[in-house]
Amino acid sequence: MNNEQLNSSVETKYQKVGGWLLLLCIMLTVMSMWDLANLEIYFLNLDRYFFDTYGMKIWVGIILLYVLPRFSLSLFSFFAGISLWRIKPKAVKYTLIYFWTASIYATATILDLWNKIWGQILYPDARWGWYPKDFEPIWASGRIGSLGLLIFVTIWSFYLGKSKRVKNTFG
Repeated sequence: MNNEQLNSSVETKYQKVGGWLLLLCIMLTVMSMWDLANLEIYFLNLDRYFFDTYGMKIWVGIILLYVLPRFSLSLFSFFAGISLWRIKPKAVKYTLIYFWTASIYATATILDLWNKIWGQILYPDARWGWYPKDFEPIWASGRIGSLGLLIFVTIWSFYLGKSKRVKNTFG
């Protein structure tokens, strides 16, 4: 292979998304829709239970700590996936911002910071936090999901930073 062929193969600019990059786009868009659907099912099934059983403070806490952040992250994930898929300028930057945002949210969930902060606002005298103890399995499953999100974000962040296909597609 001569230098001219080598230079032309290195500088190949992709016109469409493919390979692992396509998988990332699909995951960001489909997973966000799946998360929104699950969020709606979760909210519709539990909102009445929380409101009737524990009152307005708990219900507002669930909305502010779980529903709104997850909804926002899902929309951001969808936006990042579509931006990558359509090869928009700054799509990689938007995706990395989504990854950082999702990492911060997931880390706060794993460390139980949302419950501690909200607990201090609603129930400053409560020693065990703002939620009743029978909610612990719900928060535990959220921590496990957040750990999975951190792993996902870490792997794909490295991919976006090291991939030749990403560099050749987005410049």
